[in-house]
Amino acid sequence: MKNKILISILSLSTLLAVSCSDLSEQVIDESLDAQSDNIVASFIAPAYGPLPDAFTHTKNYGMQLISTDQAILPPRGSGNDWYDGGKYIELHQHTMTTTNVVVQQTWDAFRLMLSRTVTAIEKLQPLAATNSDAAKAVAEMRALRAYYNMLFLDYWGIAFKKDSSGQDSQILRRQEAISYIESEFLAVVNTLDNTSRPGRISQAAVNGFLAQLYLNAAVYRDPYGTPSFAAADMDKVIEYTNKVINSGLFTLSAEYFAIFDDNNHSNKELIFSIDQRQDLTTSHNRLGYWSLSGSQYPLAAFPKANGTDGPAITPDFYQTWVQAYGSTDPAQADARFYKENFTVPQNLKDLTGVTPANDANHYFLVDGSTYEINRGIQRGIQWGLRNSANGQPFKMENGQYKIYPMIEQRNGFTNYVNHVLEVDLEDPSHKDYADGYRVSKYQFSRHSDTGRNRGNADIVLYV
Repeated sequence: MKNKILISILSLSTLLAVSCSDLSEQVIDESLDAQSDNIVASFIAPAYGPLPDAFTHTKNYGMQLISTDQAILPPRGSGNDWYDGGKYIELHQHTMTTTNVVVQQTWDAFRLMLSRTVTAIEKLQPLAATNSDAAKAVAEMRALRAYYNMLFLDYWGIAFKKDSSGQDSQILRRQEAISYIESEFLAVVNTLDNTSRPGRISQAAVNGFLAQLYLNAAVYRDPYGTPSFAAADMDKVIEYTNKVINSGLFTLSAEYFAIFDDNNHSNKELIFSIDQRQDLTTSHNRLGYWSLSGSQYPLAAFPKANGTDGPAITPDFYQTWVQAYGSTDPAQADARFYKENFTVPQNLKDLTGVTPANDANHYFLVDGSTYEINRGIQRGIQWGLRNSANGQPFKMENGQYKIYPMIEQRNGFTNYVNHVLEVDLEDPSHKDYADGYRVSKYQFSRHSDTGRNRGNADIVLYV
């Protein structure tokens, strides 16, 4: 965030002096303005604090991804890895009940986020009458509360109206929920500005949320019927998207994957995101590592940072790319499909007769400081850094790193990592660790020494 959110602990300290006769006064800044700024920030920070954890693969990210027709997470190997009690199978097959852990934990995370905004508003309102920063913070927290409620409405068809911690929540549905969320956004949008984007709620973010609310209003009104998209709603979508566009603050990124790079906080396509820069201790790299092969080591500096053989894209989703471009490989036709960061020399691509047992000389060299794995949809045999065991130094030659066809050593067998299209939940022949095309969308954080921690890319929520 441009204005770093800090949780301030206000305390009085006593300086004990022994054998000291000089008691001259030391003047420090204890202005009311400085104290007020810290107090306001200390109430805002907890409302944003749970966001990184909520958007992990075991909570919202996993629930939203695996429940679609775009991604699948089958049991791997013997059927135990990533089975996790069947929670991801239930998500993909839409057979989950109230006992599904991913749904439960997402609900709990969102409930915490919503309650934190209520607390922030309650604490800030007494200050708002005499402090302009506090008044603006109340508007920001009302907008954040409305956004959290819009997530609830989108996922579970309900919103919660609650203005203080002493009240019971009023549960709203359908048009009543839409009207409440709309009124909260409209009440504060003109109070906000765009000086704290993209990690904080801004005027542009609220205008975008309003456009999203009107766009989906027909479904929210009648989630189980046939939506009727009213012309008035569609006019509002145009009105509020135009406000974002005409602000002049945002531009399309010149390169698609830059939106999801480590340094994307400064990317002018981002309107609202979860700030994950390194000054925040809760940052994670889950969106960068989850789909990658466990034999993929994206960072030359960290030989323990690897993927985890999680979800793959579904064959049906892949076919939508194929159908869109006909005889042209989508990797050549669409910048969103694939980004080649290194090229395997043509003379090494043919692996006929080459096996992990005899490929000691089948490699090429790269500079470790510039090495970057390929992004997008990863198909076929993968190439990358190789070590003898997780955590051991990578193979090198003359100060450069050797790039081999990647191998997996699992359950007594050794094979090349070959991502094939077919992957499903039932067929025992398709439970290999490497099965399924993988996706590297978010840049694997250059700071993550384990692959799981220290994410450095903002998690994009609205562009």
